[in-house]
Amino acid sequence: LQFTATRGCGFQSEVAIDNIQLYEGECVSLPVSCTFETLNIQDCFLKNDKTFDDFDWKVNDRPTSSGGTGPSRAAEGNVYAFVETIGRRKGDIATLERFVPVPADGKMCLTFEYHMFGRHMGSLEVLLQNTTVFYEFGDKGNKWNKAELNLNSSAVQMLQFTATRGCGFQSEVAIDNIQLYEGECAVPLPT
Repeated sequence: LQFTATRGCGFQSEVAIDNIQLYEGECVSLPVSCTFETLNIQDCFLKNDKTFDDFDWKVNDRPTSSGGTGPSRAAEGNVYAFVETIGRRKGDIATLERFVPVPADGKMCLTFEYHMFGRHMGSLEVLLQNTTVFYEFGDKGNKWNKAELNLNSSAVQMLQFTATRGCGFQSEVAIDNIQLYEGECAVPLPT
């Protein structure tokens, strides 16, 4: 990558550049979604961190192989992403991440479904440029829960979903139906 500036004919010919950001992979534009239905985690706009985590997220279209943890089915469709914690140590982390573009007004809505069932459950954290925007810890029951987050940012940001293994193998976190789009999340109508 090279930037070249050529001086003009007078002293008032300054060239300036600012806020240059270079990211690995192809560019994404909003809206983006990830339902994992292809059974290939690489088809998701989020990618497994290859540098700073301990293990990877996987996709599954059936109950997890561990008893007493993980979902028996997807929140929507047939496939979901999860962390398989057998053979991992307490505190090990798995991260899905991607730099995401920001609309002109900086307002975005992130929605997803998560499943945190198991007596050894660790945590699920969502970060936007190293700032926690969502955090859950411990057993939330054998059910899918929905998260809806209004995000605000002024520049391209790293979005991360990080699962941390709890004190035993019954700590398989799962996620499904991730949506990120421009604007604020819809306000539910009063009932």
